[in-house]
Amino acid sequence: MIKYFKELEQPNNQYLDLINTRIYNKKIELDNLPSSFFIQFQELFNIINNYDLLYTFNNPQKRIYLVPNEEEESLEWIFSHYINGSQFAKKHFSEYGIEKLNFLRNELKRNYHGKDFEEDFYKYFFAIYDQFFINDFGLICNKDSINSYLNSAYKMAYYQEKLTNYHKELFDSAFKFIYEYKFNYPIKKHEPVKMKLPNSWYITPFNHLYNTMGANGHKEANLIYPFYYDIIRDNKVYDYRGLLLSAKKHLEDGYVTKSTFDIYTNLIYDFSSIYPDEYYELNDLDQIMYNMSKKKTYNPRIVKLIAGIESAQAGLYAFFSYIKNNSENYQEDLKYIRQFPLDEILIRCCGFHKVSSIYDKTITTSCINYEEEFKEYIERGWHIDFVKPIIFNTNTKRVEELSEEFYLIRQMHLKR
Repeated sequence: MIKYFKELEQPNNQYLDLINTRIYNKKIELDNLPSSFFIQFQELFNIINNYDLLYTFNNPQKRIYLVPNEEEESLEWIFSHYINGSQFAKKHFSEYGIEKLNFLRNELKRNYHGKDFEEDFYKYFFAIYDQFFINDFGLICNKDSINSYLNSAYKMAYYQEKLTNYHKELFDSAFKFIYEYKFNYPIKKHEPVKMKLPNSWYITPFNHLYNTMGANGHKEANLIYPFYYDIIRDNKVYDYRGLLLSAKKHLEDGYVTKSTFDIYTNLIYDFSSIYPDEYYELNDLDQIMYNMSKKKTYNPRIVKLIAGIESAQAGLYAFFSYIKNNSENYQEDLKYIRQFPLDEILIRCCGFHKVSSIYDKTITTSCINYEEEFKEYIERGWHIDFVKPIIFNTNTKRVEELSEEFYLIRQMHLKR
């Protein structure tokens, strides 16, 4: 029987109690270097430009290497094709970008003095990639990214025999600055924030309450990443049992950590804890970040939210895992399923039950015996909309819509 959730009686009145840790209307990035670093080492960055890197530092025309409107998420995949000699990359990089990359690769290979050019050039490209393929509003300036960038520039200068003693001293000074930089957390009273959850609720196949966080929610929360990236793009289906165990543990322990909270929600707000200041009072950046990652919340609404998201991902993976392991033609079944929008796939294929955001006390489900499963809901005045499920036929070993014959027999049974 489907568990009755009292929260669904007021789906528009659910909140998360959070805090605003932003200063001057910007999210605090604990691992970012200060602007003074870039001012202090401007000469070094000017010198690096002469190493013939992929772009001019802070150049507003950063995207000239790409075909317009190309999605950034696929660039790493695209470049792996390029560096392995595939013609595929030409469809995605602009003509200028291909010419520049080929020239750069050939020049560096000609002057290369290391042991493994392909591996080093690959690492070099992605150190630059971290800086180059970024939005037009600024640089990625966290410690790890800049450190990787400078290390790669140092290595490429060495390979091209352009690294003078003076340049080496500048690099060493920059590396020392990064290593010794300490973050001073500004003193500010944390402002409480009551964040309203969108009226976007499901009951998962494993009987957890799930909120998608809305159309603009994080890709982990609204299942965009697991479905379109893992299942469709990468042809991967993860073991759903681990996610269920994690959801169970969160509910039993009664808390979630900040790192888990951030992974699933990616919100600009933080959650409060019993002693929040202890995580900020240190000036050692690495210690602050470590302490922050261990920070916990026992707020039951946040715990249920995270457990629900994990349960939802488990429900998605469980269905596609079964199909992948049993179908006679998984790719064709996947093609058939993809014609439906994601919310319909969740209801008709994966066994989710969707709470209507338009009509009061209405749930849409493909559960065949919904009269029994939703008995308590029906007794409390809920209306259940039944839609035909998409099932796996164990005879043909293919995915198909529930047969009309079965549907008619069911209708006749209900009228008796």
